[in-house]
Amino acid sequence: MVFVVQRAVLSRFVAILLLASATTSTAEAQEPQQSLGEWFHSLRVPGTPISCCDESDCKRTKARIGPAGYEAQAPDGRWIAIPERSVIRGKPNLANEPVLCLAPPSAVYCFVPDTEG
Repeated sequence: MVFVVQRAVLSRFVAILLLASATTSTAEAQEPQQSLGEWFHSLRVPGTPISCCDESDCKRTKARIGPAGYEAQAPDGRWIAIPERSVIRGKPNLANEPVLCLAPPSAVYCFVPDTEG
């Protein structure tokens, strides 16, 4: 009888440890995404206090250097020229890839290169 009680207690203890471990892992996995969301919210139109908006307007994209400067691929697949005034410089890119903040069809709020350039 004592063995059965000890086994039940041990089983509950193991279950609690597994649950605590899963909760911690989930919180740790969500933390980088929350930090990235904060980073998106911190983006400002260069030279102004105006927000570039957030994840709903800012998307990771492909970019290249064209004859007149940066070009980025819009969500519809078109390549659009990025006005120099919209390029955010001197701010680390936490997304680790180019980010385009765009109002359809092609009004560029902000553009963050994948590297500081």
